[in-house]
Amino acid sequence: MGLDSVEIVIQLEQTFDVQILDREAESLTTPRETMELIGSKLGVSDSSLPCPVRRAFRLVRHGIHEAAGGNPALRVRGSDRVSHFYRRSERTAFWAKFCRETGLSGFRPPSLFWRAPRVREVVERVCASHLHQLKRQDEPWTEGWIRFGVRAVVRDVVGVSGFSDNDRFIEDIGID
Repeated sequence: MGLDSVEIVIQLEQTFDVQILDREAESLTTPRETMELIGSKLGVSDSSLPCPVRRAFRLVRHGIHEAAGGNPALRVRGSDRVSHFYRRSERTAFWAKFCRETGLSGFRPPSLFWRAPRVREVVERVCASHLHQLKRQDEPWTEGWIRFGVRAVVRDVVGVSGFSDNDRFIEDIGID
C-alpha cells in the first residue's frame, strides 16, 4: 500500500469511526467496495437523512461565529476566506476555539500554501474527516451518507473529484 492508500484508510477510520483491518484495506480496489465494507461495519438503513453538507455548513458557520467573537451580525458565506474572520497573529487561537465550539476534536483546517481556505473548503474537510459527528446518534447510517463520506475522503486525500464508484483506485483514480 502506498502513502495515499494509507492516508485514505486512516481518514476513513476517522470519518466513520470504524476500524479497517490491514487485510480488509488491501483487498479494496474501488470506492464501491469501500462503501460496502464500511456499510457492513456500520449497518445500513434505507431511510433518508438531510444532506451532510448543510449540517456541516451550519456547524462551520457556528464555529466561525464563536471563534470570531460571537458577533451575531457576522455573515458567513461559502465563498468567504476564513482568514477574513481573524487577524493573522490570532490564527492558531481562532482554530483552537473553532474546534472547541464545534466539538470537532482533532480537526485540521485545509492548509493551502498560496492562500487561506474558503469556508466551503472547511465544510468539505469537515465532511471528509468528521462525518460521524454530523450524524445524530439516533439516526441510522444510510447508503447515501456512506457514499458521500467515501467520496469526500478520496477527494480530500488525493484531490481527484471526477471518478465513479466503480473506478479502480490505482488504475483509474491514480492512488498509489
